[in-house]
Amino acid sequence: GMSRGIDTYVAELLFELRTKYNYNMIRVVSVIPYKGFADGWCKKDRERYYWLLGMADEVIELYDSYNSMSFFARNKYMVDNADMLLAVYDNVKNGGTYNTLMYAKSKDIKVIIEEI
Repeated sequence: GMSRGIDTYVAELLFELRTKYNYNMIRVVSVIPYKGFADGWCKKDRERYYWLLGMADEVIELYDSYNSMSFFARNKYMVDNADMLLAVYDNVKNGGTYNTLMYAKSKDIKVIIEEI
């Protein structure tokens, strides 16, 4: 999903594992909700974001610009293309993570939750 926080941390971890242990079977696909997603971020976060995109095996941009469906579409795309969902979740019963978990469960996708 390439949001700041756990998304970018996990991407970095996957790249490290792939490099350190030569795990060529690790494939990283970055699904971006819209072009310019990171434009409003601070310079350090933008540089990290674009470095991660450059390391990805595939980058998918869903929309040319922000719209009210951008994040929902990104989360739906990730679930629809997943065999399993690993979520870091604060147990709040609304918002993007919650909606994504409910959608994954409705699709019978295996869900592993790490509560924070």
